[in-house]
Amino acid sequence: EFRRVLFRSHEQLAQNIKDPKDLHAFLLTPKDREVVLLDEIHELPPIAQTTLYRAMENQQIFLDCKRGKKSRPLKIANFTVLGATTDPQKLLQPLRDRFKLILDYQFYTAQELEAMLRTRVQQLRWIVEEPVFALIAQRGKGVPRIALRLLESVKMLASSLNEEVIRIDHFYKTCEIESIDPKGLTGNQVKYLKILYENNGAVRLNIIASRLGLHSKHVSTII
Repeated sequence: EFRRVLFRSHEQLAQNIKDPKDLHAFLLTPKDREVVLLDEIHELPPIAQTTLYRAMENQQIFLDCKRGKKSRPLKIANFTVLGATTDPQKLLQPLRDRFKLILDYQFYTAQELEAMLRTRVQQLRWIVEEPVFALIAQRGKGVPRIALRLLESVKMLASSLNEEVIRIDHFYKTCEIESIDPKGLTGNQVKYLKILYENNGAVRLNIIASRLGLHSKHVSTII
């Protein structure tokens, strides 16, 4: 006999945790056999990362006491900690080592993005011409949020024309407005790659930024 077991989950964006006290409050919320998810876990301040791996190892947190007294340990529930990150190198090594299982995920295929787009359209009850799904998926770069953002942009264009059906011409007009090429690259990204190609990939960041007319930080973090 198989029984369905439901686990209650607790989710938190790591950037909302500013110090160990915030983390303590979060870790005291779940009960035994529940699940805790820290999204963008690399955004935790180093001191909070230290607090977290100590809690994971000892199943307790250490509350600060008055000056001159030792920290008071407080036992926490036996729950599962999940961490999601796109920048694992920003995690302290001791914290990474405390996780029992580390999974590296791959980009979505165009077919998977297409299926996801169909599901979203069904949920929103939009009417979309069939070829539009594949065209958007091909430009999604394997990332759901990029594909969904492009779908929403095409929908906004269609709505601005008082059209209920999202057509292929709406899609191509959106790509023209946003300078998105068949691979999903923007105009600045194409120029960036061209600069690297012309210089065999060896170009200083400030030179690239100057040629693109952008701030160097914009080039290094966004493009």
